[in-house]
Amino acid sequence: HDIINRWTYPVVPDNNSPPEDQYIYRRRGVYLPNSVRPYKAVIHQNTIVGSETTIDRNTNIVDCVIGRKCEIGANVKITNSYIWDEVTIKDDCVIDSAVLCSGATVKQGTTVSAGCILSYDTVVGPNTVLKAGTRVTVAGPRHMRNDSECSNDSEDTRCSDPDNISETDVLGADHWGVIYRSDEDNSSDEEGDMERAEFNRKWYVRHPDCSEFDEISDSSDSTPVPSDPEPDSDVGFYGEVCDSFKAGFAIQKDIDNVLIEVNASKHAYNISVADQLMHSTRALLELCPEIKEFPKYVGYFGPMFIKLAKDRDSQMVILDEIETWALEKSRIPDTQKILHILYNEDVLDESYILEWCDSADDDIQSSIAKFIVWLKEAEEESSESD
Repeated sequence: HDIINRWTYPVVPDNNSPPEDQYIYRRRGVYLPNSVRPYKAVIHQNTIVGSETTIDRNTNIVDCVIGRKCEIGANVKITNSYIWDEVTIKDDCVIDSAVLCSGATVKQGTTVSAGCILSYDTVVGPNTVLKAGTRVTVAGPRHMRNDSECSNDSEDTRCSDPDNISETDVLGADHWGVIYRSDEDNSSDEEGDMERAEFNRKWYVRHPDCSEFDEISDSSDSTPVPSDPEPDSDVGFYGEVCDSFKAGFAIQKDIDNVLIEVNASKHAYNISVADQLMHSTRALLELCPEIKEFPKYVGYFGPMFIKLAKDRDSQMVILDEIETWALEKSRIPDTQKILHILYNEDVLDESYILEWCDSADDDIQSSIAKFIVWLKEAEEESSESD
């Protein structure tokens, strides 16, 4: 939590990842590698996603650590969870305050409740609701096994519960693994339920009306464990950029002076160059009241963006933020005109627009299809003339 919130700077993900797997720090404590482009999902605060992980559309992720090479389907909601490497989560699943170890699979329509732990290579679902605190393993203690079916030499580790409780009813028709039961769990189902309830009471949960994590305990003399406050550097910097843009445009201040103000705010809040460009793009889009006014705003701010976005990576930041804004604000139909204006003002290069479009959201691609065709034809004509 401290690392994601950058209290341990310079020991932060974007400063300690190899070049081939470089993390990019985005707003609200979100870290994404170059290989992950979440155009079809919404990733909220305090989340890090590993390389080569795929996330399908309409998926919401908040306060999570997600490992490498995971496959996350559509319409999935993941909250306050740790997802290790090579985990598969199918469509329409809900993961809440759980730990999914490497190789685990959650089949379609499954809910993994608070406090659940899925061990290595386990499978649960489909269309199953795991009770809070359920622990699933493929190789539990000996008292969990039916020795007539499972021996130490057996390669099949999917074993029946000794109390004849149907694992299928609890874990789903396609499950692989058994419910882990300690010696204390086996004393009675009532005691097991009490243990799970105690587990959940002590699990860190996020209250709807509070931004801090508190530890819930029955002990009257226990003191809640406070969490670090949410970082406000992004919010503060974005607010100052908006103020600088609004004031500068109102009096048509020299754009170089506006850039000096933005750079000063960048250093004051310790904001990266990519975040500076991302926030500046969002401020430009939010400042313009109507799309018909956009050419006037780009005419004023364009020279500043040309100075900030001279290479591929910086222009991809602009394009990514335009897409994110259009999806969040339901302004997809305006995307084509925005790109066209930025292209005409030499803020965006046609080659980067074409590259970005290939992996953009399907709705975005449809809305800018005519513009992309026009760009490709213009590029071909230019090549022929050369």
